[in-house]
Amino acid sequence: MHGPQLLPPNQWPEADAVRELLQADLDRTLVNPPRLALFVQSSAMGAIVFIGASDYYYGSGGVWVDAQGRPRDGNLADLLAAELQDALADGMFGRHVSWPDCVLHGQPLRLDTTVDEAGLWVCESNSPHIVGRLGELSLFKTTHQ
Repeated sequence: MHGPQLLPPNQWPEADAVRELLQADLDRTLVNPPRLALFVQSSAMGAIVFIGASDYYYGSGGVWVDAQGRPRDGNLADLLAAELQDALADGMFGRHVSWPDCVLHGQPLRLDTTVDEAGLWVCESNSPHIVGRLGELSLFKTTHQ
């Protein structure tokens, strides 16, 4: 088994679409955002999709998918968003960054696809509320080097 390889464009359109939406949110809300890329590592049990930057892989935990790029458990947008949040928090793109955070409460947002399949960023503070749709965040900028 070889290490993760850059996911070829259009191999898994849903994964490409989620990456583009996450990139749009990063671009609008983070100063100097990383350029996201998806990587894949095949195995006898399926494949693992990893999130990275540009043309190099950073080592996120990955999302197990079938041959068509569908996750074994859960929603691909939820899972890739969580992978990206973990990678940013772990400093895999440089600085350790909590992203995205609610500007009203300072709480990290969570992507939720249970109400809206497209994905909603939700603040789970004492006053839970929807902040925006996946790909449409634009309320703030977080410093990132």
